Amino acid sequence: MGLIIGIVIVAVVVGVIIAKLVESSSPSTPNFEVSVNTSIVPTRDPAQILKSKKFPKINNHIFQPFNLEQLGNSLLDDTIRQHNHYIAFCHIGTLDNGNQYAIMIGSSDEWLDIVTRTRAKTPTYERYGFNILDERWSYGSNVLGAPHFRDLIAQNMYEILSLMKTQSKVREEKRRAKEVEEAKAELEHKKYEEQEAARQEKLQKIIVQRTPIIQKHFFGLSFEFNKNKGNHERAQRNAKGEYYDVDLYAQTCNCKDFLNSKSKFELNDVRRLCSHLYYGIWSYEILKSKKDPLEDLVLKKIRRDVWGIHFFTGENDTRFAIIAYIDAPELDIVMPKTRGDGFTMTRWRYEDGVWSGSGGGKQLQQVVRTKLEELFCA
Repeated sequence: MGLIIGIVIVAVVVGVIIAKLVESSSPSTPNFEVSVNTSIVPTRDPAQILKSKKFPKINNHIFQPFNLEQLGNSLLDDTIRQHNHYIAFCHIGTLDNGNQYAIMIGSSDEWLDIVTRTRAKTPTYERYGFNILDERWSYGSNVLGAPHFRDLIAQNMYEILSLMKTQSKVREEKRRAKEVEEAKAELEHKKYEEQEAARQEKLQKIIVQRTPIIQKHFFGLSFEFNKNKGNHERAQRNAKGEYYDVDLYAQTCNCKDFLNSKSKFELNDVRRLCSHLYYGIWSYEILKSKKDPLEDLVLKKIRRDVWGIHFFTGENDTRFAIIAYIDAPELDIVMPKTRGDGFTMTRWRYEDGVWSGSGGGKQLQQVVRTKLEELFCA
């Protein structure tokens, strides 16, 4: 009988061992009832985070309600006075080196503002933010008195938390004010986008209207290189970008703008230059000056993407130039100076007829306006 019982016990033990081996070697089945470890769930609640840090329950009531009128004339007081954030409570103390400091509680439930001396030889105060949850500074890794502040904050954490709780209404008001400002900014941005879209639509219509006039009455301007070979080599070397193959002498580029439109113009015509060729040439002193002072000023002052240039002569043989640019709402105008010899350049917005400069004087500007009306409004 005892032998039989022994055999049964051995069989049971062997069966359990085999079952364990099979369980460990077989694929595990997911368990959808896994308990959640709430201790690792992130939270930004100051009370919950600080509770786990076991700060000593010391409360000396070191903070006082802030009163701006009670500030004196010291450098520290002046720095606090310049603080542009809300201050509810403030503690002013002294470090071991005799320098005063201030710790301020505002509307935040995470941040304290600390004003302390910098390490500069000249007495200067700086404001730093200290996060009581993460125990870190907002900026600056070498804050004068940092160990003192950390210890003082830790020792008075319960007072700090209780005072921060009293500012919940202020925080809510600031949150609502921020939402109102954000909504206002979003509305203004939407309005701006609508106005800009309307402006661009208007501009495109203007460009379409201008196209046949530019093609009929506006022309190019030739240019030549000077003999400064050193500047030529430097310009060509710097013109070779990572994405575009720019050749200043052949005046070629493999960008879409040049291949699709600019390449149709002859060599040494300013209309042939894409932005890469323009900056490659105009950024260095490699252009030969023109003998004609009007053409020379136009050549030196023009911007990229020249659409065409219209030269005309007014009364008393006064000479002018109107420069149009591709997809630009304004025209550059070159006219005689009101005093002395030579020419000056100003700008006129075609879309609203506004001058952006006073060059040439009102009388000459009117001559140009008459010419523009003759060209574009006929």
